[in-house]
Amino acid sequence: LEFRRVLFRSLSTLFRREIGKTLHQYLLSAKLQSAAQLLTTSEISLSEIGAYYGFASQSHFIQCFQRETGLTPMEYRRKFYQRSEVSDSKNG
Repeated sequence: LEFRRVLFRSLSTLFRREIGKTLHQYLLSAKLQSAAQLLTTSEISLSEIGAYYGFASQSHFIQCFQRETGLTPMEYRRKFYQRSEVSDSKNG
């Protein structure tokens, strides 16, 4: 058990040195980038996106997203949302 702790610490230190973030920060950033992609390409609700990426509450998702991007998820969607060509062709 002690060996695993030492190994984990060593790997964590190496990861942070190479990537510049802790493993937790890296995974959180990756989840938020994926959530941002969904916000700009789908109409899935904020609560569904937050739950899909494992956030315990919508408020926690909003807080983390805003810390990462400088915008709330709704502000981000309003600024960067791109309607798909499929929905555009249906409307006109």
